[in-house]
Amino acid sequence: MCHGIDFERIAAIGKEEAPLLAGTVGLRPHEVYSLTDGELGCFLSHLKTWRKFVETGEEQCLILEDDFVASCSLRHFLNHFHEIKFNGDTIRLETYLIRVCLKNRPAYRAGGMALHNLYSAHWGAAAYILSRTLAVRLAESPELPLLPVDHLLFDPISPFFDPRRAFQAVPAPCVQGDRLPGQEDDIIYKSDLTPARDVKRQVSKQVAGRQSLLWRMRREILRVVNQIRNIPPRIVERLTRHWTVVPFSANEPNTRHSSPDHSISFT
Repeated sequence: MCHGIDFERIAAIGKEEAPLLAGTVGLRPHEVYSLTDGELGCFLSHLKTWRKFVETGEEQCLILEDDFVASCSLRHFLNHFHEIKFNGDTIRLETYLIRVCLKNRPAYRAGGMALHNLYSAHWGAAAYILSRTLAVRLAESPELPLLPVDHLLFDPISPFFDPRRAFQAVPAPCVQGDRLPGQEDDIIYKSDLTPARDVKRQVSKQVAGRQSLLWRMRREILRVVNQIRNIPPRIVERLTRHWTVVPFSANEPNTRHSSPDHSISFT
C-alpha cells in the first residue's frame, strides 16, 4: 500500500531481455527516434501494464513508476476523482518542471486540482491515469510506433496523442525524484536510462554535423514555410492557451517511493 492506496506491482522488463522480447510485439521503427535497450525495456514494461489493465475491465488505471515522489495531495485527488465525469484518454499527474502549453481554462476540477488540456510535449511517464479506451488501442495495436513512452502518450508527434483528450493536473501531485532540487545525484532516483541516452545524443550530434549544406537549407526553408502557415493557428493559441511550468504540489509532506527491481505499479 502507498499513500493508503492499494496497488498491484508488475515486474518491469530489463534492458537485457528487452531486445529478445521486442520481436514478439508489433513495433514500427520511428523516422526520428531510436530507443536504447533501457528505453525499449521501459516501453515494453508499460505495454505489459496496459495489457494487464485491459484484462481487469476497469475504466481507468493509475500507473506509477518506481522512482516517483508524491505529495499527500495525490490521495486527496483520487478520493475526489469520481466526482467528475471524466471523458479523456490520459491525465498527467506528474510534472517534469519544464515549460508546457496548456489550455487557459481547466476542463475539470477535482480534489483541489485543475485538469487542463495539454497541447505540447511533456516528458516523463512516472505517474499518469490511463483510460480503458486508449489502453485497448495501445494494447491491441498491430504496430506501435517505437517511441519513448512519454512521447507516445504526451507528444503531438504520436498518433495516440489527442490534445482534446490529454490532460495535465495543476498543480501536479507527483514528480520524478531526480527532478527535485538536491536530489539529482541521489542513487535511489538515478535513472538507468541516462548513460545510454547521453551516448545516443552525442552520436546524433555527430550525425547532424555531417549533414549536407543542401539538406540544411531545405530544412530551413520548410521551417519558414511552416511558420507562415501556422500564423492563424498561433493567433488562436495565444487567445486560448498559455505556456507555463507546472508546479509540484510540495506544500505538504512528500512520500518518497523506490524499489530495487524497477517495477511498475498500477491500481
